[in-house]
Amino acid sequence: MKLVWPQMLWLLLSLPALAGLYVWLLRRKKRALLQHSSLALIREALAGSQQGRRHLPPLLFLFAIGLMIAAVSRPTAILTLPAQHETIVLAMDVSGSMRAVDVQPN
Repeated sequence: MKLVWPQMLWLLLSLPALAGLYVWLLRRKKRALLQHSSLALIREALAGSQQGRRHLPPLLFLFAIGLMIAAVSRPTAILTLPAQHETIVLAMDVSGSMRAVDVQPN
């Protein structure tokens, strides 16, 4: 497999930066929540059963960006497929000798 634009793979280095940005945004949001006066309400809101599942959409988004960056590098492959080439020749004789009725079948 060859890549048409292998220099585009440098963009894959942006994926850890995006993951770090996501973690930074989560921590920033958590700090903002801690500034509220009622910590009991915050604990109750954060104690949901979807703690792990809430990170799934950003993870899938990061995976999709990685696949798009890999696609931008335009991977190519040469495949040799089996092929059969046959030639058919169709000849039609329309000369006067073919119109003769002296020999059966005519």
